[in-house]
Amino acid sequence: MKKTVRVTFDVEIDYPTGFFNNKFMKDFRGYMYPFMTINDHLEHLAQLEVRGLANKFVEGYGKLSEKGIEMKSEILDIEVLDNKEPK
Repeated sequence: MKKTVRVTFDVEIDYPTGFFNNKFMKDFRGYMYPFMTINDHLEHLAQLEVRGLANKFVEGYGKLSEKGIEMKSEILDIEVLDNKEPK
């Protein structure tokens, strides 16, 4: 049997003003992902946080705590979806 569980999170990200400056954005696009906006970075960092992958070194960003970036996540909802059983 297989079920799908939907987990909804809120992630609060505190980052220093100026961290995502033009140089950082251009350099990051050159060797990582084609992120064009700060929101692209925030979405990426948030999904790493909820997957438990943002607590140490993060490729392209370094050690977040040393860069002044802090994140807190909170589970808002957990729902087991009603997957229909195959006949």
